[in-house]
Amino acid sequence: MRAHQRRTTIAPQIDSNDCQISWRGGYRRGRVIWNWDRRGGIENLIGNERHIDYLDWEVIVCHPENRDISSVPKTEVPTVFWQPAPLNPEEEDTLRRYHVLLTNTDLRDEFGEQVRAAGHTHFLAVEKIWKRIFMDDGILLIDGFQHPFPDEAKHLQTLSELFSQMLMPLFELRFQHHPYFERNLGMSEVSQLVSEHFSGTKHSFPEVQELARLFAVPLGLAIEQGNNYILDTDEKIVNKTFTKEVMDLVNQNPSQTVTLKTIYQTLKQEPFGLAREAQHLVLAALVAQRCLEFVTSKGDRINRRSLDLKIIWDDIVGVAKPSTLLYSSAELTKWAKILTGIDSFQTIDNPSDAELVGQALQVWLNDWQNAKLLERFDALPEEVLNTRTWKLARHAQKTFGLVEITVESVLSRAISLEEGLQRVADAFSDSEEEFYFCAKNLVVLEDFISGLGLRKRIWEYLALCEATKDENIEDLRHQLLNILEEVTLSPSETLNSQLDRTWQAFFERFADYFAIKHDMIMKSHLLQERFDKIMISDEWWEFENLSHLPVFHKHYWNEAQKLCGQFKELDCGFDVKEMLKSHPFCACSFSLMQIESWEKLPFVLSEIVTNARISYRKTLTILSQTLIPLLEDFVNLGREADFTTAAKNLINILGGKEEFRLLTNNELIILNKVTQNISSSPLLRVTIPNEEGFLTRSELQSQLNEWIIQLPSEPCLLKI
Repeated sequence: MRAHQRRTTIAPQIDSNDCQISWRGGYRRGRVIWNWDRRGGIENLIGNERHIDYLDWEVIVCHPENRDISSVPKTEVPTVFWQPAPLNPEEEDTLRRYHVLLTNTDLRDEFGEQVRAAGHTHFLAVEKIWKRIFMDDGILLIDGFQHPFPDEAKHLQTLSELFSQMLMPLFELRFQHHPYFERNLGMSEVSQLVSEHFSGTKHSFPEVQELARLFAVPLGLAIEQGNNYILDTDEKIVNKTFTKEVMDLVNQNPSQTVTLKTIYQTLKQEPFGLAREAQHLVLAALVAQRCLEFVTSKGDRINRRSLDLKIIWDDIVGVAKPSTLLYSSAELTKWAKILTGIDSFQTIDNPSDAELVGQALQVWLNDWQNAKLLERFDALPEEVLNTRTWKLARHAQKTFGLVEITVESVLSRAISLEEGLQRVADAFSDSEEEFYFCAKNLVVLEDFISGLGLRKRIWEYLALCEATKDENIEDLRHQLLNILEEVTLSPSETLNSQLDRTWQAFFERFADYFAIKHDMIMKSHLLQERFDKIMISDEWWEFENLSHLPVFHKHYWNEAQKLCGQFKELDCGFDVKEMLKSHPFCACSFSLMQIESWEKLPFVLSEIVTNARISYRKTLTILSQTLIPLLEDFVNLGREADFTTAAKNLINILGGKEEFRLLTNNELIILNKVTQNISSSPLLRVTIPNEEGFLTRSELQSQLNEWIIQLPSEPCLLKI
């Protein structure tokens, strides 16, 4: 006994590593166990540390000389043995040497680089040894049959890839009823299917429909009806391959809760082999069809009305029969009247009345589908939505969206009239007040959608619409903004009408105001006359000619040309009233904010001409030492008398003997000729402006910039 206890005490612990593989689109959770040293019987080989509640498979790596694996019976959890080939003496020596190279620090300190080189060589040799004993000559024992590793498996990089391929025969043999999924089913797909398809909130969305096709249809939970995949009827769904197993467990004791652990152990056995994700879909489908309810760890019930919320599966401990009772025929008849708005029938138990109910349901369905309320809402861009309307739409999908599916199923005879009306009552929690509240919300949604075009147009118009100095127009603008905010948060037909009336009043007043101001400026004869007066003046002629001389900076001329370009737009030929219908401005450059600027344009242009002439005179004065000799040379040539006289006048003006008056045409011509002959780098003496008193930084910068503009534009050498 003592020896036995000692052996038990020193028995090595099992090392294991969790591993997940994929088969037929389902994730299968397992583990790889290193059980090299356990020998002496099946119990020691497999061990007692197994937690099989959520274990789908396991691979046990055993000693090459272990013979017990051949007699291991078939286990509940598919168990595979991985037996490597024995080491030969040469390989054992290589491993020992490699161990010494890794662990002997004295050896590494003494030989350094030689040990590292030898270590790399032995590392490659150990890799070859591992590949030989585990892959080339190793085997997998699956249900008593030996399976060598094929060549394609030997090059896989991970254990997950390796066992996904090697365990396929095991799963194919055991779980023949497992469906084929085109892609892997994970918890994100489960959550989206349950909350958006099974709950009915977004069942028609393309991505949700695709998930239903990929996973719900292979499990037998959904069928194709028209262009959509919908859950199968409750009468049919309970008799499907997987759901029948669950319902059998529940029906064994209808008053008790069946734990998820029990269901999991049942559905993961042969021939089903369903993993957790697929089982969650099966259970959620039964809840959606009111066959079952989830039971939480606190004893709370989760029925089909709560499936649109995020289900915390770790909090679900089991399932049970629904706690709610079926409705009487009188109650179902009442719901038929509420939904259709027709009360000409007495009871659905009467075949003729039942036929009238069917006709009324067809009318209701036609009206609902023609309105396309939810489809129109889903087509709206996200930027125009708000939280309230989004919640209203989702609730409408959860209630009337489900009613639409139910009525279609009744009319196609997929379910009975009684079952359909039962679902209608459930959709509104058997509350007439809830129904009319939801119906009222449909009106709100319709008002929101129908008024969207007008709201969008007004928002876009106001965003570009300039402010005016008319109090009535600005008051209407303020009213519009308030109504827009209110109608966005609380849509109604009344607010839509009020918005339309206020908009029409604002638009008419603004258009008249804008057009009057536009014509006052853009078709102004007074502004045009002032502009023409400047353009024909002698001052302009001097300014224009001097501006083209190479010694002057182009700053003033460029500014003047910009203003002239604006003046050319004064005769606007656009129909401003027509243009204002689509946007709050004219195609010309007119702006309400720039009316005063337009009115001042002639004065600004005149000021530019005046400042330019003053600046040009200062520049000519600076260049006088260079220009006077050139003018004297011109005089000495003795050419035409008029030009000679003009040259002499310029000499007197630049020399300070005469006032710098308005230059004549001949004087301008002479200046043009002599400035062309200025040397490339004349020597000039200049003085920085001397301003008495203190200046701010901006004032000093402005004066210096003006002084620099007055300097010759041509290259020259300056002495200050």
